[in-house]
Amino acid sequence: QFNSPEAQAQFNIQHSTFNTQIVDFRDAIRPKKPLPDPEFESKRYYQVYEQKYGFQPNMSILDLLFNEGNEAIFFL
Repeated sequence: QFNSPEAQAQFNIQHSTFNTQIVDFRDAIRPKKPLPDPEFESKRYYQVYEQKYGFQPNMSILDLLFNEGNEAIFFL
């Protein structure tokens, strides 16, 4: 079965002590109340219904990927 040297696992667990202060981030991100990022500026990209509704910033990443494809990386 698992008696071959290749199949035997070796565990090397080292205990290290570092910052033991526990920080609670549960309330740091609130999706329903996002904090505005003053440095973020939405770049215009092609959107299917832009002529009808105008450019809609802050859409889903899927909107950017489906509209720009491989070029989406240049808008991030």
